[in-house]
Amino acid sequence: MSNAEAAAPANSLTRRANDVPAMLLPVADKLLLLPGVSVAEIVNYSYPDCPDNAPEWFLGYINWRKLSVPLVSFEMLNGQGMPRSSGSRRIAVLNNTGVSDGIPFIAILIQGIPRLLRITDRDLGDVTDAVLAPAEQLAANLPGGETVFIPDVSALERAFADYLKNC
Repeated sequence: MSNAEAAAPANSLTRRANDVPAMLLPVADKLLLLPGVSVAEIVNYSYPDCPDNAPEWFLGYINWRKLSVPLVSFEMLNGQGMPRSSGSRRIAVLNNTGVSDGIPFIAILIQGIPRLLRITDRDLGDVTDAVLAPAEQLAANLPGGETVFIPDVSALERAFADYLKNC
C-alpha cells in the first residue's frame, strides 16, 4: 500500500469529523441555518391553540409527542408581518438552549421543505452588509452564494419566557 492510499482514509475521516450536519429551514424570505442537533423534528402544520391576548408573534401551542409546545412566528418576532402561507407550511420543533428549563422545546413556523446538508466552517463566507433582526445571530454565504441566517434560538425562548412572566 502506498503512502497516499494509507493517508486517504484518515483524510476522509478527518473531513467527516469536521463536517456538521445542518438543516436549512425556509421562512418567509430567508433561509435559516441550524445545526441538525438543534432541530428535534419537522412536523406537518397543525392549527395551534392560541390563548386570548397573546402577542401576535406567539401563534399558540401545538401538541407534539404528548407535550404542549409554544409555536412562534420567527418573522413576526423580528418585527416583520405575518408571512403569506406558501401552501406547504410545516413546523420545526427546536430543542431548548438552556434559557428556561420550563421551555424544553420551542417551535417555529416554516414555509416549505427543509434541506439537509453537511457544512464546515470553511463553507460559510462572511456577509458584511447584512442587517440582522433581533432573533438572528449571524448571516453567512454558502458556497453557491446562497445567503443564510443563523437564528438566535435563545432569543425566541427569552421572548416566550418573558411573555409567560407577564401573563
